[in-house]
Amino acid sequence: MPAGALLERRSVRTLDFWPTRSAQVQALAQVAKDASAEALAARVRAAGVGAKGLPALEWLLWVQATEPGAQALAAAISGEVSAEAGTLLQAYQTAAQAPDSDSVDEAKAWADYGEFFTQCMGSLDQLRLKKMRVNTRGKDSAIWVRGLSGQTAAAWQAQWESIANFLTGDSAGNCAPSNDAVARSFTDLLRSRGHLAPATQLAQQLATTCRAVHEARPQTASSVLRAQHSIAALCTLASDMGARLFDFSQGFTDADGD
Repeated sequence: MPAGALLERRSVRTLDFWPTRSAQVQALAQVAKDASAEALAARVRAAGVGAKGLPALEWLLWVQATEPGAQALAAAISGEVSAEAGTLLQAYQTAAQAPDSDSVDEAKAWADYGEFFTQCMGSLDQLRLKKMRVNTRGKDSAIWVRGLSGQTAAAWQAQWESIANFLTGDSAGNCAPSNDAVARSFTDLLRSRGHLAPATQLAQQLATTCRAVHEARPQTASSVLRAQHSIAALCTLASDMGARLFDFSQGFTDADGD
């Protein structure tokens, strides 16, 4: 789920644009046959998001590995992915090491939390509507996310886990500190404000959705459909709670657009 530097840098599009534009990747591979490493790295940096990131790298390694220029291009794309990951790691480490303030700007904390909640809802929609649907634009690469490498179900589960970590909170059921600004999860926030019945209802739907997502397999249409329906129910439930109990508006999310 995009947050912090990942959201600010729009790194999801750079690292994980899908489906990859295989024709654009192949055109870069032709350039890679005769280009120096430095020149190729510059071409990759200047390329559109459809020709870079992990999906492009997957296509090169699983489809074009023996083609001229493919290995050089894979190395260049890997370098860019690694550099972006390093920048993100440094940003998160810097944020984690920032000294705690003695005073909390409650209004800003609520605004930030509301934006984070919006990203969570957007990520649920993206998982259901984009990642768990066949994408015919990927017919030249793969119609399922991570389909070439056989990691489709794992990709679904990874995105789900990042969402669930925000929604579920303390697995032991302990309430977060009373200060809403530092609530660890949406479930914790519900409990800390005395909304115990909604918190229980949300936890039950989360458990149902978790099972459905972990059981979903691209080769079994019924399992994918069950997961999509369960995600939709979770998104509707959580969105309603956010709007009704905390006045969280649903605005832009990083899941918007292509």
